[in-house]
Amino acid sequence: MPEIERKFVVGTIPEGVLQSGSAVRQGYLDIEPVEVRIRTRDGRHELTVKSTGGLTRTEVNVGLTAEQFDELWQLVDGVVEKTRHEVALSGHVVEVDVYGGKLDGLVVAEVEFHSEREAASFTPPSWFVKEVTDDPNYRNAALASADKPPNHLLA
Repeated sequence: MPEIERKFVVGTIPEGVLQSGSAVRQGYLDIEPVEVRIRTRDGRHELTVKSTGGLTRTEVNVGLTAEQFDELWQLVDGVVEKTRHEVALSGHVVEVDVYGGKLDGLVVAEVEFHSEREAASFTPPSWFVKEVTDDPNYRNAALASADKPPNHLLA
């Protein structure tokens, strides 16, 4: 099933919006011609294969055992550390990712939709300061190999 998602850089988050989040650690095994990553979150481990692109992408997730995850982790080339918060907004669940480590200071919100029409009609709140859906610098695969957040973000 395709993933239809818009992505935004987040500015100042209104007080009380973020509740407790969960730590996410993901590493990339390959990024071309498709992204292949492994991720651990809340004791679950998975392998994901995603097509490259912007708004609509193919995504397949496969569960892994902890042993399989640990074995594959030795092969990753690029890591992302973040805390994921799920926020209810206008009938959607928004995933707000607060990055740590080398990407400290970056906060991104992702909103998934059932159709491209629904995605086009979504009006982001004012704290979503810049849409980066089609900016390849904000793909997690690109962030995993970056030394710091994209430059124009921290200005």
